[in-house]
Amino acid sequence: KNKNYDFKFGAEMTADLLENENKMKLVAKHYNSLTAGNEMKPENIIKGVDKNGELILDFTIPDKTLQTIWDYNKNADKKDQILMRGHVLCWHSQTPECFFKDADGKLLDKDAMNKRLESYIKQVLDHVQTKYPGLVYCWDVVNEAVDPDKGDKETDFCCRTEFDGGENPWYVPGHRRGSVGRVLPGVAVRITDPDDDSRSLPLSEQGMVWFRGANIFGGYLGRPELNEEIFRDGWFKSGDLGSVDLNGFLTLGGRRSRFSKIAGEMVPHEVVEQAIEAGLEPDPTFTGRPIAIAGVPDAQKGEAIVLLSAVHQTRLSEALEDIRARLVAQGLPRLWCPREIIPVENIPVLPTGKLDLRGCHILACEALNLPH
Repeated sequence: KNKNYDFKFGAEMTADLLENENKMKLVAKHYNSLTAGNEMKPENIIKGVDKNGELILDFTIPDKTLQTIWDYNKNADKKDQILMRGHVLCWHSQTPECFFKDADGKLLDKDAMNKRLESYIKQVLDHVQTKYPGLVYCWDVVNEAVDPDKGDKETDFCCRTEFDGGENPWYVPGHRRGSVGRVLPGVAVRITDPDDDSRSLPLSEQGMVWFRGANIFGGYLGRPELNEEIFRDGWFKSGDLGSVDLNGFLTLGGRRSRFSKIAGEMVPHEVVEQAIEAGLEPDPTFTGRPIAIAGVPDAQKGEAIVLLSAVHQTRLSEALEDIRARLVAQGLPRLWCPREIIPVENIPVLPTGKLDLRGCHILACEALNLPH
């Protein structure tokens, strides 16, 4: 707690922590503001709804925290007193089901729900201000009751995804399926052309992903040539292709080495492999890797992809047509279909179990009499 600055600094604390004398001294030494833990959540205050549809509230649990700080302040100098930040947040995961229903157990309509929210907020504020006047210096009052059919059911908070019949412009999801999550605070991201590091692209466009921040490693030990290649003006070139959406979620398309640029379009090898493997009939006697996509030079389109296969040894033309038809049926562009199948005894892998990319490339080029 620095007396030279006039701002609030604190943390969330629960009553059981504050009841410990030593911990209370530590709090008083460093903080001048506290937020109650789950004690002020609706699940600890709302006990039911009476026959008239009015909320039944019990403040026994939140009062433990509020009273502890109130008693401390009575014996502390004004400069050492601790104020509270209150909240009356109602979300589905920590609010009793009865809050959203009438006395007969039916879901409230919009108008009735708004009135109940206002009633709850008013009762909580009145209780605290009457019993602990001046203790709470600000309130978080952000509430939204969500129609169960119009909420994000994959989150604990059932956020509203629709607003007045359309997409909710303020809805920010807590996760994005298929992404690796949001970029951590303090880490900057930029996207560049996969083939031109100097050409920046919009974050929402797929390209080479670069990172900069305090937690980015300083480089590889004893490999100055590689470090010179992957570090530019403090930016680290990840080698991954990806994009960042408007909500800050990073989605990776794969390693640059696992893409082929065909007629100007980036074709992801792993996506094609997964689509092909999904159509293979399982063979319990086969234990190795069944297929791999490899990129080979192409005079017309710059590059082409071929399928190395340890499970296709005969009737290759027929198998290739079947694979192409299934890929298109799955929604993949025809440009992503392999040009031909190259039968191999085994798919090259490294001792770590990862795909041997160079080995696959050499194998494909030698089979087609192409330089590598």
